[in-house]
Amino acid sequence: MKRFLALLLALVLCLAVVGCSSTDNKLTEIEKKGELVVYTDPNLPPFEILGANSEVVGVDIEIAKAIA
Repeated sequence: MKRFLALLLALVLCLAVVGCSSTDNKLTEIEKKGELVVYTDPNLPPFEILGANSEVVGVDIEIAKAIA
């Protein structure tokens, strides 16, 4: 049983390492595009709500702007 768990753990770690390696650089793509797209649902106040001029405002939008 211990060998099986050790093998399973090794397999999971190998898959995690393979999943992390990527040839494409997402940050470079975002910088080239010049914009960051955020999807949200404006029906969840105070996180998102439709404000003036149908602009989505709220806590999540402020966080997204701070991250961007």
